[in-house]
Amino acid sequence: MPQTPAQELVFPLTAHFRVIAEKDSVDKGRLEQAVGSFTLTEPLAPANVSSKGRYVSFAFSARVVSRDELRQIDAVLREVPGVRMVL
Repeated sequence: MPQTPAQELVFPLTAHFRVIAEKDSVDKGRLEQAVGSFTLTEPLAPANVSSKGRYVSFAFSARVVSRDELRQIDAVLREVPGVRMVL
């Protein structure tokens, strides 16, 4: 089966993020502070709670001007206590 070439990202773009965190240990204040340093197009908002209640997800959208900024957003969010995954 022939492979389709990967689609290149064209910057600037609006990226939609989902942050998965441990419900009882996430530092929501630091998460809000971290997200507040980006150019938001949709504010940080709680999204879902896992079926067993251990994890919670948050969603937001931000304007991203480069691949480096995209990596920086990921790195900053992963430094927040309780954050387990950034999508």
